[in-house]
Amino acid sequence: LAKGVSQNEFQAFLVYAANFYSNMGNYKSFGDSKVIPNVPMDKVEVIVMNSAAAVANPDSIRSLWNAVKDKMYSLGDREKELGLGAKGTTTYFSANCDQRDADISLQFMVSKDISPY
Repeated sequence: LAKGVSQNEFQAFLVYAANFYSNMGNYKSFGDSKVIPNVPMDKVEVIVMNSAAAVANPDSIRSLWNAVKDKMYSLGDREKELGLGAKGTTTYFSANCDQRDADISLQFMVSKDISPY
């Protein structure tokens, strides 16, 4: 175990990591709600910075961790779930896209026999 991380905290981190990989991201593939670690951020940082990758390349891993850590734990109104506009967040559509735009895209795809799913 990493310094200062309990077995339960490490287990919770592994649960988060498994969830992340099984959903291909930090939103559930069903229900589209965000998943955050059930481990304090400072403990995840200890785990990350004691990984083999961090030992081999500490500057790169530190840079990556700093880029994602706040977003990983953030539960702002638009970050709690996937959705369009004020209802959530998406990377499938641009920030100014709303449901009407999504419906137009869907109609076009259906007219070309392209499945969006």
